Amino acid sequence: MPPISLFRNKQAHVALNTRILSYRPLFCYVVTDMKHSIVLSMALTIIVVLAITVVSGCTATAIVEDLGAGLLNNSSYSIQVIGGTNGTVTLSYLDIVALGLVKMDNVSHPNNEGLTVSDNYIGVPLIKILEKAGLPTGDSAGDYAYNVTGLGGYYAVYDQNQSENGILALKDNGSVLADDPNNPITLILPGGPFCHWIPYPTTIYLVDAVPGEDTNDSCTVSSQSANMTMPIPSS
Repeated sequence: MPPISLFRNKQAHVALNTRILSYRPLFCYVVTDMKHSIVLSMALTIIVVLAITVVSGCTATAIVEDLGAGLLNNSSYSIQVIGGTNGTVTLSYLDIVALGLVKMDNVSHPNNEGLTVSDNYIGVPLIKILEKAGLPTGDSAGDYAYNVTGLGGYYAVYDQNQSENGILALKDNGSVLADDPNNPITLILPGGPFCHWIPYPTTIYLVDAVPGEDTNDSCTVSSQSANMTMPIPSS
């Protein structure tokens, strides 16, 4: 007995196959269109999220610390630089702040009890102050040193390298340093001898460097008043 066919004749079978094949392009179109819709929807979602982020002010950048927050607006402090290529230059407190602040964390130094402590400082690089007075250039740049005079006539000699590392500290651990002998603006030298930390520096003299001089031992206390203009010896 011949097998039972679901189709009465060959022509009906061929017609059905042709009809099925005719639907295939439509099916592929529907699937492709769905993929495009999904991609478009994801793109629109990303755009909306980015727009909301911009409008709300949320960005991927880190919060920038305001180093100048709380600094004095009416300080009478000033520092004078003598002997630079621009002549004698006097910078006010606000002039100094305008040179640009930096922050130095974990600066070690001995306290009043002789113990080593670490503090955080915000201030202006000494080299920025010296540059306003005009620095020697060329072959003569290394032939100079800087005598920094501070409170009570105390002074120290900074060589070229030390002048690039010194910081005029205006904040100590977040506390604003001021025109106060008990809490003075201080020139600090991270990593250098503590005798180069000058409280309330008022005058910087550009002098001839002495060949072979060890500036680590050049800290001296003068008996003259810090308010007096005095010639600082170069040796």
